Amino acid sequence: MKKLIFMSIAATFIFCSCAKEKNKEYVEFYELGIMIQQKDLGNADWETADDMCRSSRVGGFNNWRLPTIGELATLSQNREILENIKDKPTEDTRYWSSSMCGHDGHPDSYKIYGFRGGSTDCLPARYGANVRAVRNME
Repeated sequence: MKKLIFMSIAATFIFCSCAKEKNKEYVEFYELGIMIQQKDLGNADWETADDMCRSSRVGGFNNWRLPTIGELATLSQNREILENIKDKPTEDTRYWSSSMCGHDGHPDSYKIYGFRGGSTDCLPARYGANVRAVRNME
């Protein structure tokens, strides 16, 4: 019984040490070495999404960016900590990444991550997807 309680406490500590809310505007993910904004910046084509992230000044920081596809996948596993992540059946759950598709047939496409189902796909840059900014922790 004592071993089970200790393991439960240890598991809680491990989970809490990878993501810790710093304030209402963003969450620090120590495991990834990034901060993620608590709120979406909107839904936009890729170029506008990239500009929205770069021009964001949340928390007084000026180096926000689009997340990589790998960062989005890890954030999806911790989405209960984040506010307003779109993952309901009635919502567009796709989020832009900074990762290019880079193969024939998709010369101007970027990877998107679907928070409902955890799928990745390529989407032409001219189409819309949700935008959530991240920044590297210093």
